Amino acid sequence: MEAISKIFANLNTLLDKYLFWTVVVALLIANVFMAIKWIQKNTTQQIKQRGGNSTSIWARSLGHSLYFFLLSLSIQATLLAVFYFSHSVILRWVEFFVVTCGITYLATNRISGRRGLYISAGHLGILLIGWVYGSWLGLFLISTPLFALLYYWAYCLAQVVIPASNPDDSKESLQRFKMRVWYLWGVQFPIWVINKETDRTAEERINGDFFKTFGSPGMIWAQSHQAVGITSGTRFSRVDGPGVIYTQPFERPHEIIDLRPQIRTSLIESISQDGIPYQARLLAVFSIDNAVWTNEEYSALRLKNSLLRGAQKPDRKSGNYQYSRSRVTAALSIESVKYSIHETKSHPIIYWDQWALAVAEEAARKELSIYPLNELWRPIKTSRI
Repeated sequence: MEAISKIFANLNTLLDKYLFWTVVVALLIANVFMAIKWIQKNTTQQIKQRGGNSTSIWARSLGHSLYFFLLSLSIQATLLAVFYFSHSVILRWVEFFVVTCGITYLATNRISGRRGLYISAGHLGILLIGWVYGSWLGLFLISTPLFALLYYWAYCLAQVVIPASNPDDSKESLQRFKMRVWYLWGVQFPIWVINKETDRTAEERINGDFFKTFGSPGMIWAQSHQAVGITSGTRFSRVDGPGVIYTQPFERPHEIIDLRPQIRTSLIESISQDGIPYQARLLAVFSIDNAVWTNEEYSALRLKNSLLRGAQKPDRKSGNYQYSRSRVTAALSIESVKYSIHETKSHPIIYWDQWALAVAEEAARKELSIYPLNELWRPIKTSRI
């Protein structure tokens, strides 16, 4: 026992001597790496948005990156100096708690309140338990197993409380685990739920920030008959669904597409062949086409709409409603605003099904206009008494 205690004491002394400087070197390398990544990302975005002289853009990005690099480095150096020259272990732990919890709270309170503060304090408490019982080795032998149990519990809980399209899929299980972990830390992406069968938009059930590069994935939970158009920033990204859809940074739902047959009625104004105006009741039944097109049909339609490239047959065949993502994208692309800015301050959107009904109304008017009114009133089949 004395030999084991002596070994532990020597290891703790060694870690006391070298671990601090290892952390300093690691932070310096991390800061340099982040500065380089920031320069590359910012320069690429600036060139895409503004164009122009890439040399001047590189110079501006380099100046901004050096400024933030030196600012971050000075803050970290100040904290490390206070930690190094504080010979009291209690003062070091107090500084550790205050700085870590303060930064976590400031970064997460907008979308999650105090949840991030509580989870960071809990993690620091686990570290403190290991330190009290075994100094540096206690962090490895006591705190590490406790963290393993904590995150195993989070993994098991995620498989129960977070919905899944395929619960046996290991990749989807990992996505659900990541969602749970980010939620615990208070930096989660939003979770949208479509809770009504006829909703065109999704309700944000759990608040989040999807404009950052960490915290993904988010989730859109659609019904079994719904496909979802997703935007990334200001651009249309993709069509996905039904079921559970995992979102990445900058992605959010744009519109919900009902894949079931749609039934619409309207009262249309028409004029008969003999010039008599009248009203007719129109019944229209339509849906997103899920048939396989012939080569001739596909070639003709692709020439009319380039978004139909690859839409010859349905490419999403899971579930009860097969569909082609390209066809849904093309349907979403015909959305428009009903009135101009000068006509009204409100801009009601014309959705794809309303546009389809308008096309059916126009076709019905043309068909009805070739018949005189008397012929329209004539029964299809008469019987003699």
